[in-house]
Amino acid sequence: MDISALISEAHLNKVMGYVEAAKQAGAHLLCGGERVTDDDLAKDNFVAPAVFVALGNIGAPYE
Repeated sequence: MDISALISEAHLNKVMGYVEAAKQAGAHLLCGGERVTDDDLAKDNFVAPAVFVALGNIGAPYE
């Protein structure tokens, strides 16, 4: 699997905001959705893929 960093810390913060907004809207975060801080990945802007369940009617941005 190939992964790449987000373009900037501002983009990382935007993505983290989406994760938090989904949780606040009632979606259950099954796994992922956190900044990756392991080894060499810690120096760049990596976010683990987020898997949500029970999205309900919170909208398309989270699909």
